[in-house]
Amino acid sequence: MWEPFEKLWSSPRELSLILACEYADSFSSFALDYVLVLYLSAGFGLSDVAASWVYGLYGFSCLFFGLFFGPFVDFLGVRTSLLLGTAASFAARLLLVFAADSVALFIALLALLPMAVALTANVLKLAVRRFSAAGSRACAFDCSYLVTNSAALSAALLLTATRAMVPPMGQPFRPYLFFACLPGLLQFVLCCFLRDSPAAAAAPAAPAAAAAAAAAAAAAEQQQLLQQQMEPESSPLNTFRQHFPQSLHSL
Repeated sequence: MWEPFEKLWSSPRELSLILACEYADSFSSFALDYVLVLYLSAGFGLSDVAASWVYGLYGFSCLFFGLFFGPFVDFLGVRTSLLLGTAASFAARLLLVFAADSVALFIALLALLPMAVALTANVLKLAVRRFSAAGSRACAFDCSYLVTNSAALSAALLLTATRAMVPPMGQPFRPYLFFACLPGLLQFVLCCFLRDSPAAAAAPAAPAAAAAAAAAAAAAEQQQLLQQQMEPESSPLNTFRQHFPQSLHSL
């Protein structure tokens, strides 16, 4: 029963970094989803219908950018995609907090943030599969879903705490969204320590293994030469070796 967890424990360190990044990204995403319609109505004077349409356009933009940026993710790799996406996500969420007009709002919500989602949310799921072995992949995705749901719960608790801290007559949406975008800084730092492929972890060990094999071969050859020098030249073994050199390794 514990075998998948043992294999998961021996996975590359990138898997732990990816799960931490997924928590930070999911936290910011759920926080925005919780209050976006209310924020558009209270902060920008949109009606409930108009705010709902903007929310729908945001979801459609995420889908469109996800399809459009798919080939670019394959070209850039996991690490570069996550670095670019995390930086764009933090900038977009910060712009949402301090947006004073609808132009800045729509740039952040319908262009910059959907592009960031295409370079982070989808890539994180791809990275979970890439950095987990076949025997522990199901367990890795279970951990991924656990992290995502934990982030959703944490974002809801933060909303409750923000409502309690902000005066009753004030609007908690901007402070809440500001607190929710801060994990993006941690996510960017974690992405800096990622490697694009699990093979990169084994790459530094390859030269050491080759050097050890060469040293062992040299030691065996030296031992064989010493053994030949200690034997008399007229010994039957040396006579046999001179006539049958191909049999040296079998003796």
